[in-house]
Amino acid sequence: MLENGLDKIENKYLQAKLSDILIMYKALEEKIKDDFIDENDLLTILEKYIAKSHLFDNAIFYIDEFSGFTKQEFSVIKKLNEIANEIYITICLDKLPEKKEDMEGYYQNNVNPESDIFYDNEQTYETLNDMFNIKEDDKIKLSEAYRFKNQELIHLEKNIFDIPYKQYNENVENIELFLAQNSYEEINYVANQIIKLVRDDGYKFNDIAVICNDIESYVGQIKVIFDEYNIPVYIDEKKDITQNILIKYVLSILEIFSKSWSFESVFNYLKTGIPNIENIYELENYCLKWGIQGKKFYQNDWNYEQGEDSNNYNKEQHKIVDSLIELQENLKENKTIKEISKKIYEFLIDSLKNSDSKIIENVGDVNRSKTHKVKAMFIIGVNDGVFPRLNNAEGFLNNKDREILKDNGLEIAKGTKEKSYEENFNIYKAFSTAEEKVFVSYSSSDSDGKGLRRSLIISRLRRIFPKLIENSKLDNGENIENEVITKDITFSKLLNNIENENWLEVYKWYEEHEKQKLQNALNGIEYSNLPQKINEKNIDKLYGNNLFTSVSKLESYMGCAFSYYLKYGLKLSEKEKLEIKPLDTGSFMHDVIDKFFKYLNENNLKTYEIDDEKLEQIVNKIVEEKLGTNSKFNLTAKYQILVQRLKKVLVMSLKYILNSINQSNFEVLGTEVEFDKDDEAKYPPIEMTLENRKRVSIVGKIDRVDIAKLADGTYIRIIDYKSSTHDIDLNKVISGLQLQLITYVDAMCKNEKVEPAGALYFTLLEPKIAEKNIDEEEARKLIEENYKMDGLVLANVDVIKAMDNKLKTGKSNIIPVTLNGNGDITQTKSSTITREEFEKLQKYVVKLIKKISNEILTGNIEMKPYYNAKGKNTPCQFCPYKSICQFDQKLAGNDYRYIPNKNKKEI
Repeated sequence: MLENGLDKIENKYLQAKLSDILIMYKALEEKIKDDFIDENDLLTILEKYIAKSHLFDNAIFYIDEFSGFTKQEFSVIKKLNEIANEIYITICLDKLPEKKEDMEGYYQNNVNPESDIFYDNEQTYETLNDMFNIKEDDKIKLSEAYRFKNQELIHLEKNIFDIPYKQYNENVENIELFLAQNSYEEINYVANQIIKLVRDDGYKFNDIAVICNDIESYVGQIKVIFDEYNIPVYIDEKKDITQNILIKYVLSILEIFSKSWSFESVFNYLKTGIPNIENIYELENYCLKWGIQGKKFYQNDWNYEQGEDSNNYNKEQHKIVDSLIELQENLKENKTIKEISKKIYEFLIDSLKNSDSKIIENVGDVNRSKTHKVKAMFIIGVNDGVFPRLNNAEGFLNNKDREILKDNGLEIAKGTKEKSYEENFNIYKAFSTAEEKVFVSYSSSDSDGKGLRRSLIISRLRRIFPKLIENSKLDNGENIENEVITKDITFSKLLNNIENENWLEVYKWYEEHEKQKLQNALNGIEYSNLPQKINEKNIDKLYGNNLFTSVSKLESYMGCAFSYYLKYGLKLSEKEKLEIKPLDTGSFMHDVIDKFFKYLNENNLKTYEIDDEKLEQIVNKIVEEKLGTNSKFNLTAKYQILVQRLKKVLVMSLKYILNSINQSNFEVLGTEVEFDKDDEAKYPPIEMTLENRKRVSIVGKIDRVDIAKLADGTYIRIIDYKSSTHDIDLNKVISGLQLQLITYVDAMCKNEKVEPAGALYFTLLEPKIAEKNIDEEEARKLIEENYKMDGLVLANVDVIKAMDNKLKTGKSNIIPVTLNGNGDITQTKSSTITREEFEKLQKYVVKLIKKISNEILTGNIEMKPYYNAKGKNTPCQFCPYKSICQFDQKLAGNDYRYIPNKNKKEI
């Protein structure tokens, strides 16, 4: 039809548009003709075959509630007329011209036909008249309105779109207008009124309908709030087919195959509830812990855990996998859509036979535009731009194009103008559906607090009904928040008015009938997220009289006492996943370095005897041995690649560690030097006596201890390997966040009867050299700087030169010290402290450890995490317990413990 009508169009621009549409339409038809049926094509098929079926021969047809028909629908009606005994078609009009000439005159004399809400219906009437040449005797006009039970609604129907309108000057009792602050308050108002209609006025729920023009904005709140009020509701909304549980089940199966058995797709499948698998969430944790995904789901047995208490899921594995593997093979053998669909259908039937799951769906709201017989109508969301809705998007063809096409006999879908007619007619129906009461509401702001304007419909209502009162929550009159409604809703309102004397009788009722519920709620009102001190009985259960701990745990306590309690007291842990964390790589590297020095000792090798080739051989040997012990570094190809990178970093780090040893007069006293009760530990735990005869025993390991005998005594230095950049910050030491090195210095000095030479960090980080056009010497210096140790060194030149025996003057490339031209320490460029300062620091740390231990053993779990002003960081940033503590500075008593940013002199 479009192709034949192109030549009639004189407008060349429009002709070009139509040609483009025709090309696309032909391409679409060609694409779908053998595989798909367009929804609108069903009417064409109906028109073609309805007479041949003989199902409706001599039937009587009633076609009601249509304001207009498409061209295809008119064709079906025409075909029905050929086989039917009678056809009755109802059309809503305010006038019924008796002759076609009168109809034309009506349009010519109508000043503004676009404002006519019955315009579409009149066009439909005219088309039907032309199609069937309906006799005057067959035109039945129903002029009396029997629906309305009061004068207010009769007047509303006649005047809502009439210009000029007539005022209703009596009191208004059956039309209510409500202004809400937001949509939440608006739906609360609606639910409130519905309950009163049912409870007080004898209405049934199906006597009531709610209608709006923006269902998507309200549907979530309607479901939640109506559920609170126990209001049964059907929501006439379009639903995504994928929300159907059976569709989800089938899609999850196809997703497993298309995504190569990804972790997410398998558990989406299991969580539909159709597969009979118990303890799905425990199984999920197991698969996360051991990295079971992809081929691991079906190639290997799930027996990763060993021992009597191990959790293995071989039975569940076969229950999940075997049937899916069989289906996957069947789908590979069957290539056509029909065959594939049949196999999936058979699998679905078998699954449902074996499933205990109960599938429940379809739930909804009161009807939208087309409703059953109702007594009360709630029209909500009557805001500007929504009610009526703005129809500004004309599309590829604008309104002028559509008029030209219509004049040339080419009728297409409705444009913005026609949609406006339809919109106004739907609004008319909304206001003229109820028999007894109409409730109209709108909001002053949206969900984001942005202001909204009322619709012109509201202004029109107030002009038609000058005595119509607009209620709102802000009015001085009865407030809906203070009304007694249902038992549950009133209980919520009571809690909001708990100190209001007017609610005393309500309080007494709940105290008598639901005392426990009331008491629980009152406890909740007084809720604070601040933790209470642990009582002495529970402290004894958690820790006893002797606190076994480590320095790092004590540092953790000073980071956040509540987090310490959750982690080390209650022993709450995160869900285990197969993943490599910084802690894992750090432990891996520490262990390799420790084994490297043990290898040197066992083979009587000196550090200066190890060249680059020998170093790499030893590291490779140690790493391969580690990977052979079922390490998780060996479980995935990704982690195996990570190991190769770690080997490279280890080789380079050890090269500079050996260099720093060979360039000093200090020797390695021990690596992984342990303080513990274990028989293999070199030293016993660090013991301290606390208040109330309680004790603390500190266990731990020192990465490396070096020793040197100098003219004035024997000195030790403590070296800690870190897989991140570290330096000793005295502010953190004073605040209890960096105690480890000083504690170990103090312990080693007491155990070995030696003097402290230094507390140093050696960073195990791969150097990054980003500069272009850099020569080999400059690159070497940058790498040296990367591996230079940080920390505190004793302000003693002899000790310093023993640590770097090549240092005469200038900057050391091993330790954080610079000597001036006279060979003296340059204080501003050196990280040194005197022996007296070292001693003060040691005593302070011991005193602080006792204080922290006392805090733990007296049950203090204060929620006061630190905030480091210097680094602008806090432990809350990466804390796994945030959902438990819900720390928020906006809440009473929630605040940080601020770490000062003082310089060395101020400290």
